[in-house]
Amino acid sequence: RRQTFFGFYTMTYGVTLGIAFAGNILTMYCFYELLTLVTVPLVMSTLTREAVLASRKYFYYSLGGAAFAFIGMIFLIMYGDSIEFIYGGVLNLSAIGSSKNLLLLIYVLAFMGFGVKAAICPFNSWLPQAGVAPTPVTALLHAVAVVKSGAFAIIRLTYFGFGVEFLKGTWSQHLLQIIVLFTIVYGCSMAIKETHIKRRLAYSTISN
Repeated sequence: RRQTFFGFYTMTYGVTLGIAFAGNILTMYCFYELLTLVTVPLVMSTLTREAVLASRKYFYYSLGGAAFAFIGMIFLIMYGDSIEFIYGGVLNLSAIGSSKNLLLLIYVLAFMGFGVKAAICPFNSWLPQAGVAPTPVTALLHAVAVVKSGAFAIIRLTYFGFGVEFLKGTWSQHLLQIIVLFTIVYGCSMAIKETHIKRRLAYSTISN
């Protein structure tokens, strides 16, 4: 099945470019969802029991994360002046009114939703398990497409969607800082403990 394998492998690069060059959150979200569809067959490419279970877990996690990210996108469209990515954010602060805490909660949900692919705790266990895939696939997951797309989407959501002025000093910022700090410490600790080279790299990626 090498032709099928390299077909999906090549498509992954195209989809990742779509995420990178997306000019608005709707386009980015569509390519973000497409990334899951083209990488699941790569994770299960060997069709062993471990590979099928790993791909199933990756798919379920990604599906749940996409649902939370979708909620964030809808609220950005509702309360934003534009769906385009604009540095500083697009929220119409005068239209928010008493809904600030609601929007902060939505930001946390969207952050964690995109954070599934970025392997943020506690949604990181799919990445070490995906190490059963062939080495080119694990390299693609860790360093090229999936984890980087998650991190990229979080950056877009924060700096070009909600905006740092809206988030600065709020409870959502402090909560997510705690989650990120825990992810860093947890990833480093598990990487030191782990003996399997692929899983060790996965925990290193989680930490980074």
